[in-house]
Amino acid sequence: MLLLLLFLATALMMGFSILLPSILYVLQNMGASPSLATPVLASYSLAQFVAGPLWGRLSDRVGRKPVLVASLGLSALAYGGMALFATSVWGLLITLAFAGLAAGGMSCLMATAVDVTGARDRARGMGMIGAGVGLAFIVGPALGGVLGGADAAHAGIAAPAVASACASLIGVMMLWAMFREPGVSAGGAAPPMGHLHTLRGLFGRPLLVRLCLLMLVFTVSVALMETATPLLTRDRFDWGPRQLGALFAYVGVLLVVVQGGLVGRLSRRFGERRLVTVAFLLMGLGLVTIAFSASLWTLLPGLTLTSLGAAFFASAMPALASHQADSRSRGAVMGSVQAMQALGRTLGPVFAGLFFQIRDDLPFLVGASVMVLGLVWFMRLLPAGRNDTGRRPDEKETPEIDALEQQGAE
Repeated sequence: MLLLLLFLATALMMGFSILLPSILYVLQNMGASPSLATPVLASYSLAQFVAGPLWGRLSDRVGRKPVLVASLGLSALAYGGMALFATSVWGLLITLAFAGLAAGGMSCLMATAVDVTGARDRARGMGMIGAGVGLAFIVGPALGGVLGGADAAHAGIAAPAVASACASLIGVMMLWAMFREPGVSAGGAAPPMGHLHTLRGLFGRPLLVRLCLLMLVFTVSVALMETATPLLTRDRFDWGPRQLGALFAYVGVLLVVVQGGLVGRLSRRFGERRLVTVAFLLMGLGLVTIAFSASLWTLLPGLTLTSLGAAFFASAMPALASHQADSRSRGAVMGSVQAMQALGRTLGPVFAGLFFQIRDDLPFLVGASVMVLGLVWFMRLLPAGRNDTGRRPDEKETPEIDALEQQGAE
């Protein structure tokens, strides 16, 4: 099942990743400044933030498979509409937001990974989802770089959008043919849907609130880097969609290698807490390196460090959060985690454009500073004497955590 989830995550994120090499250049060719183009790009993540908890709670009620089919099917419609109607900034904004609403189904994939893994293997399950995203960032940008135009001045969006729609349709066919509903996912007694109920449940778990806020802090820094890097490489190295597509593919290879095979073993050996600590350190160092890069050979080490940090964090932090959920609220909790990621990817691009107009290295330096603050907060939140559930080794587990481990063992 985890291998299938990997490919479904690839199908769900492939659509957006295909657009990345060209979309900012397309917006600038439409007359949008960096401070306008980056918020348009952020509309995708803002819509994902709104939809993520709703998709997650819906999957707790009706099952994972119907929600995933709807998510991928709506994604195909969104990208098809983009190919036909995104001839202006407004058209691109609307279709991107529609695609983001559909991509909120990622929370259902994360909940499914929790369904089929035990507590000790939770990071491995999240790692497989992350590896699927990484695979999307190998194939997608490489394909989008070819389809998106030879250079920044001739970048286009129609052909990449058609390819994105096809990727989503392939995901729907995989779901129908291969996906089997986990035995613990559906249940008529699931909690009510909606952001208000999600927030009530969230604030009833103080540790989960803080973990979600740390997810937001980290993701903002990642989004600052992802949004500012195309602008930086264009201004410093005169790059276009093809070179940027190759760069994103390199990042995707690192994500697949780390999250698909390495992070599970590291988590079992060192624990999720240590992986998150290392993630903050690697991301901070990488952002500083990128800020002062003067060529490809100084840019690549920085991207390597940030990719490793993002891979560790994207696997270990959701796994830490999943320990706070019982079997009836997994979709809701993972929806909250995914919503924080989406909110970070909404705020990051907005500030990236503003910071970049002041100084081209400012988004990266701000992100590095945020990493330092986030690391200090995390180490105070889960000090060395605590385990991955936030408890001391001699402290009794809650019934919810006991139930989780028993279900995982079965």
